[in-house]
Amino acid sequence: MPSTKKEIFCSEVDRFAKELYNAAFCVLKNDADSQDAVQNTLMLAYEHLNCLRNTDKLRPWLMRILLNECYKIIRQHKRNESVDIDSVEIPEIQDFHDCDDSGILRLVRSLRVNYRDVIILYYYEGMSVKEISAALDITEANVKKRLSRGRNKLRALIAGEHFP
Repeated sequence: MPSTKKEIFCSEVDRFAKELYNAAFCVLKNDADSQDAVQNTLMLAYEHLNCLRNTDKLRPWLMRILLNECYKIIRQHKRNESVDIDSVEIPEIQDFHDCDDSGILRLVRSLRVNYRDVIILYYYEGMSVKEISAALDITEANVKKRLSRGRNKLRALIAGEHFP
């Protein structure tokens, strides 16, 4: 049984790698950027492992780092005028929870970032409200509110309604 933080990190990282990639892909919509985000996340997490107070919180901690890395990549793309992140072709990934078949993932991606993140983490990554709260550094009540509003926005999109 691993005892140090580094041993725990190394033994658990394989378990979370696919989850991290899937979450990154939902945000970035690009395979190469998603792989970069995961790699950067794992390197940063390992370098700053001493900042992790409780090894039981490894998963939400990694998700928080990952989301920060994803947004960093998006900001870099926006600064580079020759690259428009919204026009990047999305590669087909068959094993991504089979969620793209219904077009729901496309609608989730169109949501504002605060709704999109909680929906992706809750439905696609199976994180609990408590874990999402820790990962995004917001209250559990705020997670529930964002989930509810995000669901309502998705219902409106599915029904063909338009909203701001």
